[in-house]
Amino acid sequence: MKLTSITLLLIAGLIFGMDQASVSYGAPKKNNPRKKPVQKSKPKPSKPTPKPTTPKPSKPKPPARIITRTDSLANTQERKTLRNRATPHHKQKNGVYVLGKSFTKKGRVTDFAIFDDDKQRVDQFITPLILRPVESRWRVVAMGEAVRSDASGFQRFPFLSTSGGGSPLVEPGDRFGWRDGEIGFDSTGLIDYADNAKAREVIYLGNRHASFPVKAEFPVASKHQRIYSIVAHLEPASKPDAYRNRLRIVLGHRYERLLKHAAKDGRARAELENMKADPLQMAYIERFKLDRRAERAFDRAGFYMKSGNLEQSSNYLTKVVKEYRRSSYAEDARFLLDLIEKNDKVTKWNESQILAWVDEHQRLYDNWPTKDSGPKWREIDAALLMGLRGMKSGSSLAELLSRQRGVKLAD
Repeated sequence: MKLTSITLLLIAGLIFGMDQASVSYGAPKKNNPRKKPVQKSKPKPSKPTPKPTTPKPSKPKPPARIITRTDSLANTQERKTLRNRATPHHKQKNGVYVLGKSFTKKGRVTDFAIFDDDKQRVDQFITPLILRPVESRWRVVAMGEAVRSDASGFQRFPFLSTSGGGSPLVEPGDRFGWRDGEIGFDSTGLIDYADNAKAREVIYLGNRHASFPVKAEFPVASKHQRIYSIVAHLEPASKPDAYRNRLRIVLGHRYERLLKHAAKDGRARAELENMKADPLQMAYIERFKLDRRAERAFDRAGFYMKSGNLEQSSNYLTKVVKEYRRSSYAEDARFLLDLIEKNDKVTKWNESQILAWVDEHQRLYDNWPTKDSGPKWREIDAALLMGLRGMKSGSSLAELLSRQRGVKLAD
């Protein structure tokens, strides 16, 4: 049967449509333009494994001091008081000022401290004074040697009376004061201050006082409620040894400071020469040097004692006994040598046993024992400090009571 051309066209159209349908079924569906394509989250890169770090070796702690005599006089309360104030006080010249707080005990003013860090005003002087109220006026009863600020911040100076005899003796009711500059020379104010409504009244006795003697009297010019960056230290008269020790330490530290800067600072060199020319000051300084050498020997003895080298520790203590003989250093060294000698022959102690003795002492005497309560407690304190009689080193009787009984005692 012959196929007409129309029939052939129809058959071809059917075949072509079937091919298009098969292609559309097998092809992927088109995305809806209204719907946002879903983005697949990229995998997070894995963190690199950290390299193993070797722990840093801890620094060994310095050995605790067996005896501390030449301390640094660090006083946290003083350093809080002595700081940079808002107002630099250097407008008027040769002003005289009296602090608002009176001394309540009889004693000696060994030293005073200031804060000054103004590098633009180096070589400013200040003269310390002790003043006493006489009716409506103030009398200068003692005058100290003028001192120079090097603008290094916190500074401490000895109070040495210009009339000799070391530090001045004060009575209850006297006050500490100062004069800007040194006698005979003009100087602007050195001590910074801050106004404070709660502060004690600072008395201002006027300015232009270029020169005046002890026993001079001044009327009150004005009063101000301010806090000045200056403070004085009083040692009670009932403790003369404490006064001498304090003055010795202050002078010793001042001497070392001047010695350090004398090569580059002409003023420091001149102050050092003046100090060397004063036999009283040099007597205190030589004792300070002696104490410093003894302290270093005790430090080395303690170091070897804690490391177990009792023989080397005994050598240092023996040197102290030979060099200082009848002094308290020799007595302390003999005491430690006796402990080392009998360390292997005596029974060992432990904390619970010591605490039982502490509680018994408190029950009998109604106070806590200290290292000065007798030979037994002195030996206990030394054993805790140096690691004798089976105890761990680096502690003390005061530290043990603070940790186990909550008692705060002076170490």
